[in-house]
Amino acid sequence: MNKEILNFLSHYTTYEYKGPHEILAGGGTPWIGHVIFADMLIRAYRPQCLVELGSHTGVSFFAFCEAVKQSWLKTTCYAVDTWKGDEQAGFYGEDVYIKFSEHAEKCYSNFATMLRMKFDDAVQYFKDESIDILHIDGLHTYDAVKHDFYTWLPKVKPGGIILFHDVAEQGNNFGVYKLWHEIAEKSQEICVFPHSHGLAVWRKPGGPALDNSLLQNLLSQDTEIAVPIIEIIKLTSEYFVNSHKLKDIESKYDNLNEKYNNLNEKYNNLSQDNINLKNMNIQLKSELESILNSNSWKVTFPLREISRWLRNKLSKNK
Repeated sequence: MNKEILNFLSHYTTYEYKGPHEILAGGGTPWIGHVIFADMLIRAYRPQCLVELGSHTGVSFFAFCEAVKQSWLKTTCYAVDTWKGDEQAGFYGEDVYIKFSEHAEKCYSNFATMLRMKFDDAVQYFKDESIDILHIDGLHTYDAVKHDFYTWLPKVKPGGIILFHDVAEQGNNFGVYKLWHEIAEKSQEICVFPHSHGLAVWRKPGGPALDNSLLQNLLSQDTEIAVPIIEIIKLTSEYFVNSHKLKDIESKYDNLNEKYNNLNEKYNNLSQDNINLKNMNIQLKSELESILNSNSWKVTFPLREISRWLRNKLSKNK
């Protein structure tokens, strides 16, 4: 592995995700393990047009967009989704679309476009061989992903990149792995990241040779070259995921600690109030005993009894 590639990869030890924090909270989102590669791919391939089929909360799409923004590329990014969900990912409310659109408008409005429609309806808006990178992450049944792949394939440039997410999933009627095996066995430039549910990378035949050494080696059929790069990216991604989880835990700990300190302060205040009340009670009791034991109180006892008798008489006569 040459120094150019190692130098490029070394920058990702301090990678920071710029999408909405809440969509990564807890590290549970399936795509979190691939945002490092998303950034690498954009910087290395420098696409003019990127299309994502299935964006959901935007983890992958915003990783692509942030790389475009930081690299000062003239890339147009399209997110295609109904933002309603499906039977595999689950169905969700309008709040997901609202948060996605607000962040896209705030951070990437000059080059990011949302197409809220079905994939088959969106394909008409793209010319043949106009897409440099296509990310397929919609319904994951075999029939659905196969349909998406062959429907959109003519829209991808010769030499363009297609990404398939969830190639490592075989349960819950997932069929991406099956389609991937069919494609991979007759392809030359491919690679697979097995972590985070699996992400497969396929380069469409044709077009000029890659001029980026990272992609050349990554998509090489020489496992002695490609596997170490895949492993480094995997380890770097795991470091990023764990760092994010740690930050999330630290944030939750700080919030809990703040709540504890507030409650402890209230408790101390209540304890001090309780001590003050006890002291007041002791003082008043002492003063009362002092009055009851005084000579003046004892001497006036007959007068108080006469006064009490008169008040009772008056009340009965009313």
